[in-house]
Amino acid sequence: MQLKINTVSLFKISVLLAYLFFASSALFGQSTTLSGTVTDTPDGQTWNGGKITGTFVTNVNYPVFSNYSWTGGTLPFTVSGVLSGTGTYSISVPSNSAITPINSFWSFQVCAQGIGGCFTLGNLTVTGATQTQNFSPPSIRINLSTSVPPISAYTNGELIGAVLGSQYFNLTSFTNQVCTAVSGNLCTTWASAGGGLPTGLTFSSPTLTVSSATNGNGVLALSGNTSGTATFTAPAVAGTATNPVAMSNVLQGPNGSAASPTYQFTSSANTGMFLNGGSLAFSAAGQNNMLMSSTLLTIGVPITATAYQTFTKCASSVSPAVCGSAAAGSVAVPTGATPTLQINTTAITATSQVFLNVTEAPTVGTTLGVTCNTTLSTLVNPVETLRVAGASFTIQMNSTLAVNPACVHYLIVN
Repeated sequence: MQLKINTVSLFKISVLLAYLFFASSALFGQSTTLSGTVTDTPDGQTWNGGKITGTFVTNVNYPVFSNYSWTGGTLPFTVSGVLSGTGTYSISVPSNSAITPINSFWSFQVCAQGIGGCFTLGNLTVTGATQTQNFSPPSIRINLSTSVPPISAYTNGELIGAVLGSQYFNLTSFTNQVCTAVSGNLCTTWASAGGGLPTGLTFSSPTLTVSSATNGNGVLALSGNTSGTATFTAPAVAGTATNPVAMSNVLQGPNGSAASPTYQFTSSANTGMFLNGGSLAFSAAGQNNMLMSSTLLTIGVPITATAYQTFTKCASSVSPAVCGSAAAGSVAVPTGATPTLQINTTAITATSQVFLNVTEAPTVGTTLGVTCNTTLSTLVNPVETLRVAGASFTIQMNSTLAVNPACVHYLIVN
């Protein structure tokens, strides 16, 4: 067979490939991860725990916001984020290169924690997969004589206009500070006035640390509304993932789903355990693969195992065979012409599949307490002739057993 492609077809294919290339390029350029650090000057204090807000700025020739579109979806006209405990940030911002009309900008405002004020940087073009933008706002100065309490600052040096007894909350040590000595309008000595975090607790946004090295394992205690306390205790070496956190109470989570299990794993967020109705379910890669109720285990994927074992296994040499609820076992068909054997087991149902085979293995005879028939010419696999659901099934040998019973294995699959 020969495949013929004319030049027109080749041209169409080239156009299609070019379209797909540029479309995919646009898809991956919709947003920019903007990150950096906010450090004021001249103090060099990072604005820990503050916030950042970005506001969309239109092209002066196209001032109507509703005229703008973004290839990533509905264009948000504001974006925001928080500054870490070291003054860093990372936010996702719609790229100006993916917004039409062109030549738009973003204006960013960073604000210190507490009453330290804000700083704005305008007309910034945001583009590319990542972009670094550091901010250097003027250092914070708070006039205690005009500011309305409560007052907070990162350092003592940010405060002016102090008098003896002036107070503020220190955002770095998390303590209340009181002025005990002044020179001019500056406090020369600040002393702790109590408050803040108890001994053993430290806070560096967004992390609260309980205890410290050589000060005992950290314990988080949660008091009950009426009585008692639930605790989580850190191991001595807490930085090793294999060292367990000890808890005093059982944990209770939401029901979850296959896509978002209640208990999941760091490397695979959609793999884990959840509740499906009244059954315990296990999912892998977002797919519900196993369901376990109080009476049934359902597995939706192939099973590979080195061995298979039933819950109970029958070994009965009497007639009828007494097998309780066993779904598998060994029985002895008595001697005689085309003999039959009734096997009593509640595992049999109207739709069960029953597998039968004759064995001559001496170990099976030992288990049954008989000598298994070894007349090979007459040992034909038996057939099932009768079934009573929930009670028994009957098998028959299509041969004559002159000496010794036939040892037969059975397996019921429901």
